[in-house]
Amino acid sequence: PYLLEGHLHHLVGPVVYDHTWHFQEINSLVHSVRYPAQCSLVPNRYFSLYYAPWMMIAAIYLAIPLHGFTIKAAFAVGCAIYQVLLCLTLLYVGTARGRGRKQLYWAIYLIACWAGTESFFSAMYYLGRSPAWLLASETPIHFPPLLTGILWAPHHATAAVALILCWHVWDRTQEKHWPLVLKCSALLAFAFYSSVFVFLGALPI
Repeated sequence: PYLLEGHLHHLVGPVVYDHTWHFQEINSLVHSVRYPAQCSLVPNRYFSLYYAPWMMIAAIYLAIPLHGFTIKAAFAVGCAIYQVLLCLTLLYVGTARGRGRKQLYWAIYLIACWAGTESFFSAMYYLGRSPAWLLASETPIHFPPLLTGILWAPHHATAAVALILCWHVWDRTQEKHWPLVLKCSALLAFAFYSSVFVFLGALPI
């Protein structure tokens, strides 16, 4: 629906609730008078969280000056690109690291299709609460599968896949020359400015 917003002449609300914040973040990048980008909601503050993954979407919006091509439409196009690239990157790493087709198939199943962990924790949370849980402000612990992550939070998913690719490239290369250090540093920086939460969570690994 984001792609049709400009042609329908109707405001399209966020398909996923988190998109409400993503639109504002991309808007900050597109319309900031200078860089580092300033937050469009609070002009005297810098916009720093989730910086990197939205840069491509902001560039797509600025590069396609078509009537009806809104920030939401650019977001839809950019997310589609990310979703394809993330899946292909994980498939590449899985193919390179797997010792056979059986391992690769299990990896695809566990990463892409299995939501058992998320469902288990969600069920335990709701079963353990009183009927007033709807009024509570707490949220259950979620361990979503990849398909949920790239739909609801593509910035977190891009950070995770960038770190996986960084680990794979660094681990598979015996001689650590400066081009490799430069590539891995770029992936680490991208991950940090995509999701500091994912970055900090991956530090032990």
